Amino acid sequence: KAYIFIRSRGLTPELASIFINYSDLKSRVGNYKVALIYADTAFDIVNKNGDLYLLRNIHQIRAQAYAGLKKYQQAYTEALQFKDVNDTIFNTENKLDILAQQTKFDTELNEFKLQTREKEIKLLAKNTGLKEEALKKQKYIQGLVMVSVALLCLILILGMLYYTINKRKKQQIIFSKKLISAQEEERKRIAFELHDSIGQNLVFMKGIVENKEINKTDLSNNIKTTLEEVRAISKELYPSQLEQLGFVQSIHALITKVSESTQLLATADIEAIEDKLNTEQKINIYRMIQECITNCIKHAKATALRITILKSNKVIDVTVQDNGQGFDVNNSKLISSTGLVSLKERANLLNGKMTISSTLTKGTKITLQIPITV
Repeated sequence: KAYIFIRSRGLTPELASIFINYSDLKSRVGNYKVALIYADTAFDIVNKNGDLYLLRNIHQIRAQAYAGLKKYQQAYTEALQFKDVNDTIFNTENKLDILAQQTKFDTELNEFKLQTREKEIKLLAKNTGLKEEALKKQKYIQGLVMVSVALLCLILILGMLYYTINKRKKQQIIFSKKLISAQEEERKRIAFELHDSIGQNLVFMKGIVENKEINKTDLSNNIKTTLEEVRAISKELYPSQLEQLGFVQSIHALITKVSESTQLLATADIEAIEDKLNTEQKINIYRMIQECITNCIKHAKATALRITILKSNKVIDVTVQDNGQGFDVNNSKLISSTGLVSLKERANLLNGKMTISSTLTKGTKITLQIPITV
């Protein structure tokens, strides 16, 4: 019953022990052949898991059984194997015992060294307590001095950096303002030159030619065309319509011109802000909208453009949005183009904030926030 129970649960060492005990019992009653059968069965089981203690018992029982059967050569062989296994067990146990003793000795030695070291540390701390306290105070004072010097240096560096950045920013604003102002003055001068000089001369020539009978029609048409071109150039160089029509109507006129002369559908939503802008702000905003429209026509491949100018609190919001092909705003080459740089310079001149958002195939949106100073 024990054999059936142990075998059903796979208890290999216990199963081998049953065969060894049964083999030993048969050997004691003189049934040596049966004893050898059970010993061999136990050997097959033990040989798989390598249990030296069970293997030693098997060789001992085999030696007794072979001796009982008067097979002294086999009995001698089994006795030698019994001795080898027994020596192996003894050596292993002896090594384990020596290792245990060595481990115990090393542990005790380390504990002794540790205790001795702790006593030395306590004694040293007791003898040098006053010195350490004085050294701590000295280090504390040195640390305070170093931190104070570092903070002072940091404040000086930040102050110099702020002064330098602020100075450069002011210089840049002054330069941009002078540059754009000079450009506007030059455009205004050229516009007046074209209108007062060339325009009047062409009108005079037209009057003379119309009184003659030679090539009167062709020459009159050519001069009329020239006059129209001169007037168009004059308007481009200086937006005289700002003075003639006002800011809001000038933007609407610009939108109408774009819609009539191109395939672009341009619309505008502009609040009445005439009294919220000075002359310089009107000119710069007009020029920025011109530049945005020019970029849209030349590069965006858009079919629709919308301009919105609204007033909120103390800020005027200008938005120019198209449905064109868009561009990568992280492309440094595109961002540093002349048109966009000009927009940024004018925004800085107005103390405004300009943002550009664009997505490929989804269009571009440029927003400008300008503080109301009037």
